[in-house]
Amino acid sequence: MFNRKIYLKKYREQHKNKAHDYGNEYRKQHPRDLGKQRIYNRKYYQEHREHLVEIATRNLKRRRCQQKLKAVALFGGKCQKCGYNKCVDALDFHHEVPSIKEYGMGVIFGMSWKKILIELEKCELLCSNCHRETHAALRLDGNN
Repeated sequence: MFNRKIYLKKYREQHKNKAHDYGNEYRKQHPRDLGKQRIYNRKYYQEHREHLVEIATRNLKRRRCQQKLKAVALFGGKCQKCGYNKCVDALDFHHEVPSIKEYGMGVIFGMSWKKILIELEKCELLCSNCHRETHAALRLDGNN
């Protein structure tokens, strides 16, 4: 009886290097002219700059939003003082000791997740009201 899985497995084993070898042979016979490629890339970018920048901006905004959602989830998704959890946009990260912060939170989202985690260890999650009250208290005490 014909078993398709066994046949495909044997076929892949027999032919696994052919496509790879073909690609290498083709590249040896048809080397790329990097100068022409560079010129083409520059011309393409100049002609499509607005669209490419729009795509990059959209992707960065989406990435920052996803990173903030992930960071908020790490802190339980609510203000650590009053428990507010209705709107993620109203939640801020407050550096407990401002002198040890390396990056502001507006800059950090968009960086690698490893750097974000290092910076989040120095923060607490507060709603906008509690965050403003905390800064007002620090300002009155003369610590900020």
